[in-house]
Amino acid sequence: MPIKHSFQSARADNDDAGDIQPSQWNADHVLTGLLALIDQVAPTPNSFFTLDAGGNPQLKPLADFIASLLASPAFTGNPTAPTPAAGDNDTSLATTAFVQNAIAALVASAPGTLDTLNELATALGDDPNFATTMTNALAAKAPLASPGFSGTPTAPTPGAADNSTKLATTAFIVTALAAYAKIASPTFTGTPAAPTPTAGDNSTKLATTAFVQTAVSAISGAFGQCRLAKSGANILLSPFRGNLLTIAGVACTVPDAGVSLAPTGLTAGTLYYIYATQSGGAVNALEASTTAYVVDTTAGNKGVAIKTGDNTRTLVGMVRPIAGPAFADTLAQRFVRSWFNRLKPNMVASFSANRTTTSTAFVELNTEIRTEFLVWADETISYGFSGFGFHSAANDYFIVGITFDGGTTPNAYGATFGANGAAVPCTTMLSNFAEGYHFASIVGRVATGGTGTIQFAPAGAATLAGAII
Repeated sequence: MPIKHSFQSARADNDDAGDIQPSQWNADHVLTGLLALIDQVAPTPNSFFTLDAGGNPQLKPLADFIASLLASPAFTGNPTAPTPAAGDNDTSLATTAFVQNAIAALVASAPGTLDTLNELATALGDDPNFATTMTNALAAKAPLASPGFSGTPTAPTPGAADNSTKLATTAFIVTALAAYAKIASPTFTGTPAAPTPTAGDNSTKLATTAFVQTAVSAISGAFGQCRLAKSGANILLSPFRGNLLTIAGVACTVPDAGVSLAPTGLTAGTLYYIYATQSGGAVNALEASTTAYVVDTTAGNKGVAIKTGDNTRTLVGMVRPIAGPAFADTLAQRFVRSWFNRLKPNMVASFSANRTTTSTAFVELNTEIRTEFLVWADETISYGFSGFGFHSAANDYFIVGITFDGGTTPNAYGATFGANGAAVPCTTMLSNFAEGYHFASIVGRVATGGTGTIQFAPAGAATLAGAII
């Protein structure tokens, strides 16, 4: 429809053709373009103008326009929207910031090789039924607590000396058992050992060497098949008529080469008892001690002479070192004595010159005639002196005798009368000597005055000789 101005001019037109005349203002105006199109439709409330596909004008409800904007909008440029709070789960627009926050929360601290779905899928073997696959796989596994294996399970074989909670395979057990003897008819090697049964046991228990030695000792008594003697600069305990020595109830073997002891560290002039020790049933050492011995009363070792308070040390001899220190076993000094299988040693000494005295009391004529020895308490001593003596006066006596340990009363004596002289033999035999060190010597005196003489020539004419029997 034509458009008219709401204001109408009352003026008349003029003659100027270049002016817009009032009649033109007041006349209807013709619409063209978009306005002409809009003029073709009737106004409708809550609607909007649009053209259809053929370019024809039309009015559509405004609700349809709004709905068209909300349904599948196609934004361009760089649209923005408020970022919802983390964890929001509604129809709010998810901005890139919201998405990145959600992804970061999902990935969290996952390693770089597992922070994408593809990497996770690869790690799961691209198995869409991974949970089912794992459930089935685990169903075929044994639990860690009290597993019940079936079939033929295997495991790594631990080292032979392993002593831990690792699984012991059959190979491990076979290797371990190879070092053990069978119960039926075992064949032992090396040096097998077993508990020693009580003495007198009569059962199927294993009889150790200690048990046997104790049993043998009970039958035959204590063993002392050895002898102590000087050997070179040392003393040596050697086998003699056998090779067994009882130590602490055990019949121990004396080595064929014997067991020696050097005088190192010993004190000259001191009496030492020599004790033997053992290890593993063999005599292995000698010990020199000033501690006296006693006879043991312990079962299995009764009657054995031992170091006081210690039956692991059996008495085998005694010694008395001389200066050096050194061991001595000579005719003049019998200072090495064996407890077992004793020898009967001789002692001999002679004057090397005429020996005289003017004393009317017995005095030692000279120390060179002394013979020194060690004696056991149960031994007997036999001594004799042979020599030729005379007195300086024709009618006076010269008396000589044998004494021990510096005594002035002879145990035996002989006498000669006058200047012509005569042999003055004398002998003595003594028992119950105190055990240990002693010496014998020759004393002499004149009756009332003058000089008594023992003549030494020829060599050996004046000799003191003794023996331990």
